[in-house]
Amino acid sequence: MNPLHLAPIDNHPHKIVDIGTSTGLWANDVADVYGSAEVEGTNVNAIVLNEDTAPNVKFIQDDAEENWLYKRNSLDFVRASLLLNSIKDRPRLFGQTWRCLKPGAWGEWVDFHHFPHNEDGSIVNNSNFEFHQTLATAMAKHNFDLQAITAATSELKSAGFINVRERVPKMPIGGWHDDPELKEIGEIFGLVMKEAIPEIGMRVIQENLGWSWEQMMVLGGKAKGSLDFSFRTYFPLHIVIGQKPA
Repeated sequence: MNPLHLAPIDNHPHKIVDIGTSTGLWANDVADVYGSAEVEGTNVNAIVLNEDTAPNVKFIQDDAEENWLYKRNSLDFVRASLLLNSIKDRPRLFGQTWRCLKPGAWGEWVDFHHFPHNEDGSIVNNSNFEFHQTLATAMAKHNFDLQAITAATSELKSAGFINVRERVPKMPIGGWHDDPELKEIGEIFGLVMKEAIPEIGMRVIQENLGWSWEQMMVLGGKAKGSLDFSFRTYFPLHIVIGQKPA
């Protein structure tokens, strides 16, 4: 399996699009691997090119929820990562993907199930869960769904995709994993969980649920305090692929 994607795409794709490319790192990496392909990364905000940008990649400022710029049956591979929970109309997004893919081409969607899980698969039920549940309620005010990826399989089939498959690796929270690479990833992810995510989430909750700053500080403090990295907790990372019929 290619480490950059799960979908079994052709070895010589002509046009690859990364929807919601963010920093553009994946688009640049896949452009290096498929040197003959034209790779485009789209993003709501502009992406600045630098000296390390591959010559066959370009970035376009575009909103994935508006009408796509691409022609019908024109793309060999479409990928979107960490995007679905901010999409208000997923069936329309999947429909536009299906329309623009060539017959036989693949789409791939990658996103977290944004609730911490225990290693046995059960959802962690502590103050950290309370924080994520409150954040989910706040985001739902704008029709955003933190668990959107869990519906992707059925929604892709409804959009006309075939050979829909899903893989769900575990993204560790903290450095508990025995595998050195996953241990390092978990340590970084745990730090982000402890510092960045609560700070971002608290602003969203305050703006959408009308909480006082004091209420926010209590919730944030409890969420951070409940993070015990000695426990084997993780986020499920869903990778869902689907093929347009040939």
